[in-house]
Amino acid sequence: RGWFGTSLVDGQGDAGKEGSEGVNNVDSWESDVREAEKLVAMNQLPAALAKYERVCRSCPGWTSGWERVVSTLARLNRWERVREVCEKYAAKEQRREFSKERYDPKAGAWVKRTLPEARVLNSEGGGNDNRGREWVKEVAMRLFAADAMGKAYVKSMRMEEKYHECSAAMEGLEASTVWGAQWCNNERAVLRKLVGCKDSGDSLFRKGDYLAAVSSYGAGISLFAQNEKGKVLAVLYCNRAAGLMALKKYSEGTKDCTAALDIEPGYMKAILRRARCRARSKNYAQSKSDYNSWLKMAAEPSGGSYKSALREEIESVKRELREVVAAERDEIKERDRARWFEKNFNRSERASSGSSSSTKENQYAGGPRRASSASSGYGGYGYHDYGRAGGAGYGSSRRHSDYGRDGTGRAGGVPPGTPGSDASVSHYDVLKVSRDADVNQIKKSYHKMALKFHPDKNRDDGAADKFRRIQLAWEVLNDPTTKRRYDAELNIKARGGAAGYGSGSRRWS
Repeated sequence: RGWFGTSLVDGQGDAGKEGSEGVNNVDSWESDVREAEKLVAMNQLPAALAKYERVCRSCPGWTSGWERVVSTLARLNRWERVREVCEKYAAKEQRREFSKERYDPKAGAWVKRTLPEARVLNSEGGGNDNRGREWVKEVAMRLFAADAMGKAYVKSMRMEEKYHECSAAMEGLEASTVWGAQWCNNERAVLRKLVGCKDSGDSLFRKGDYLAAVSSYGAGISLFAQNEKGKVLAVLYCNRAAGLMALKKYSEGTKDCTAALDIEPGYMKAILRRARCRARSKNYAQSKSDYNSWLKMAAEPSGGSYKSALREEIESVKRELREVVAAERDEIKERDRARWFEKNFNRSERASSGSSSSTKENQYAGGPRRASSASSGYGGYGYHDYGRAGGAGYGSSRRHSDYGRDGTGRAGGVPPGTPGSDASVSHYDVLKVSRDADVNQIKKSYHKMALKFHPDKNRDDGAADKFRRIQLAWEVLNDPTTKRRYDAELNIKARGGAAGYGSGSRRWS
């Protein structure tokens, strides 16, 4: 600004005009820098970055400005851009050198070792693959005057899993800076821990020790600060998700895959792994979305046609997607069936919920009473409609103690559903469940069979009778009190220790 001010005062004509424009430009740059610093303080980093870059494009020799650009990019976790800026800055430093020689302490002489400008300046267009250790080391050495840029350059390669280049960059900083040795030693320790955790987790996973593998990956994740993100962190999250899947912790595995995709949105392995986690946790809609995203991405690299290396995996993924679609369809059918059942059957359950447990026990002991046609619904086949015309059998109102008093002691007088009855079989056999089935299994089987034999849906001979028998079995097994009593009687019968119980029950179908 002082130079432009001198031109403005002393100059005539064009010189004065140039000086005036220069002062205005400098004032504008200073204003942008002050605004950018305020934006950084408010954590509005993208806006601050735009202003810093604008000033640096106008003042390419402003080293402090490029350091601010790189520091802001690092806080935004844009590590590829950090590398690009550092390498282009190093190329500009080379062009400003008066001599192409530098002193090599090992050779004890000045030698010509220039930075390949073309490879640096063209790095954005795919030249990244041509980087070598010596070239990366040379870039780091030319960042000696910009401490923040040198550190960010090394860190960018660690975050992007470029460990060999990272080591070479640290060698360059150590050779060109006073502070490089101590800082690089600390950075190497972090790098060794990170690589060790990842390699250990991979080895444990291959051996089948999934719990230890998850712990090892977690130790690697803990090395990163809260707001740090990079490709290596996404890999650690994705690998830990594989271990959690093997441990059947699908919800946690889904969260880790999502964390990986927050860092690397195009990470195909994480997308596929999350699809499988969601499928196993029966989140079919989102699982389908992930499978379709993966297939779409698999087709993109070669202009819409599948890559040969992925073809076999693509067929496998398509097969998995078809299985998810079928499972979702079955779930919808089951949900619709349950809703239909809730609408048509639970009405009578709610109507009878006011009855006491002792009344239900009496129904179990002596056979449930016949419900009136007004309250039963469905043509007289309501929840308590087990009766037959004629009084005996299902409709009998006698208590359990009344049976067997004919002096025979046989099971001919035992009510339906009682162990040993010739007129019936075990309630468990009726509902086709085992004796150790839980309440959900019993309920599911009851819903399925009640729908199958309901008189409104099944007009076959005997369907109504089977429906009544299914309702009786559910009445007994659904209530914990009557179920315990029924199980006790089954146990007594099995030991052959009670009078009035006959031989083993036959299979009901």
